Amino acid sequence: MKKIVSAVLVFVMMLSLAGCGISYDDIKGDWTAKTINGMTIDEYAASLGVDPSQATVNVNITEDDKMTMVTANGETKFDYERRSDGIEVKMEGKDEIYMSMAYDKDKKTLTYKLDLGNGQTMEVVLEKGKAHMPPKSFRIGPGGRFRHWLRYLTSIPCHTCILTNIFSSHLQNLLH
Repeated sequence: MKKIVSAVLVFVMMLSLAGCGISYDDIKGDWTAKTINGMTIDEYAASLGVDPSQATVNVNITEDDKMTMVTANGETKFDYERRSDGIEVKMEGKDEIYMSMAYDKDKKTLTYKLDLGNGQTMEVVLEKGKAHMPPKSFRIGPGGRFRHWLRYLTSIPCHTCILTNIFSSHLQNLLH
């Protein structure tokens, strides 16, 4: 009788554990920012005075416990571990937890908070999908280069970009 009761208890415990946590299929794939600090991406970008493509974030979560985050500043690679309510994210090859992402089953969103220092935090809510972001070399401003911007517009390989060379030499002549 004790063995039967023990077997039934083990079976019930296994069923209860199977219902906990999230399915891997819930989190893998492409995610993009839905809100940042409670504002839509358009509102957040306007508060910074930038184009929405400069204010968003794209996240790709893969099957091999790897995650890539792409922002206007570039691409960062991470490792992650699954938890019952989301994932814990670590810088690639490091053991220290960088941030935690919580999955909301009802809203189908991932949420994370970053400590910006000086008592400020940023909360980002991600939804499935991928926002358009221009290539890093296309971005004008810090980190962007006009030559590659022109190459992007003309779709000519950089090493054969005659227009860039003509424009650059003409601009240099004007400046001297």
